[in-house]
Amino acid sequence: MARSGHLREAVQGVRDEVRAEIMSGGRPAMVINPPVRVRITGQLFFNTTHIGDPHPRLAGGFPTRSLWELNPIVAVAVPR
Repeated sequence: MARSGHLREAVQGVRDEVRAEIMSGGRPAMVINPPVRVRITGQLFFNTTHIGDPHPRLAGGFPTRSLWELNPIVAVAVPR
């Protein structure tokens, strides 16, 4: 139980950081304009559930080009 609580706190911290540092307090969006360079830390995950899927996967309306994902993301840093 402690680990899931720790992970939940880390993920919430990432969301808060993105809102504060990248989205100026707003909600995260699929497209950030102008682009922002970030360093992301997370678990690399090969999502095999989509192998052979005849329909292109969409993430927020954008087609994905890889079965690799970062999930969960536990840290985002905006280099200064």
